Amino acid sequence: MPDTAPKPWYLALSRNQWNTLLAANLGWLFDGFETFALILTVEPAMRGLLDPSQFGQIPAYIGVVIAVTLLGWGVGGMVGGVLADYIGRKRTMILAIMAYSIMTGLSALAFDWVSFVILRFLVGIAIGSEWSTGTSMMAEVWPDEARGRGASLMQCGIGIGFFIASLVWLIMGTLGPDAWRYMYLLGILPALLTGFALAFARATGEYGSVIFIAGNMPMVSEITPLFIITKLEQYDYAGATAIAVVMLLVSFTLLLSINLLQAWTRKRGQAEKV
Repeated sequence: MPDTAPKPWYLALSRNQWNTLLAANLGWLFDGFETFALILTVEPAMRGLLDPSQFGQIPAYIGVVIAVTLLGWGVGGMVGGVLADYIGRKRTMILAIMAYSIMTGLSALAFDWVSFVILRFLVGIAIGSEWSTGTSMMAEVWPDEARGRGASLMQCGIGIGFFIASLVWLIMGTLGPDAWRYMYLLGILPALLTGFALAFARATGEYGSVIFIAGNMPMVSEITPLFIITKLEQYDYAGATAIAVVMLLVSFTLLLSINLLQAWTRKRGQAEKV
């Protein structure tokens, strides 16, 4: 008898769906790293940025820093949601992570507590924007029956980020009074890596939808990108490369022909005017 048992949920997911989860999870992981890095470093940061006469008020300053950061989260969630409707979730998430990277690095260059608070607010906006767009992006791509599991896997990244931040601070905390600055400089690298990963992930699915809607009839309305993807799924890399090269040459020839035709038409028009 044929095996009619349903496939496990994780085998029914496409590579693009897993890539989307990985990118969103990494975003949450590095946001978790940055968030807990603030908790670990805010006290030595205040000692480095405040006058010694203000050390007795450090708890109050820490409260302001954390409160302003949380305010940035809320503002970022609203900004990210609105921006995603205009430029798409993928672009919004990439911009959020790039902004988070820059602001985190600049936090290491803060020269007083006011500049530190402003930078933390901007970091909070970027984190809030990334959280909202990353969650909606993953929920949009994953199927209904696996969405809950996907959300759990995505959100566990923040706990992993907490753990990594603790481990890193255990080492970097021994580097002296400016150790907190090194911690924020280190926070730039993983966020940038996530940005590059997202750039290659077809997260929103519009492109794939267009391909499979427009090219759903093999050898009739099948478009070249779908044909190339089919070759790649069959591990026929040579065939996919050959098709891509041919299409590239055709595109180049057409583009050159159009440019030559435009130049000829322009030159003829000038000659007629003379």
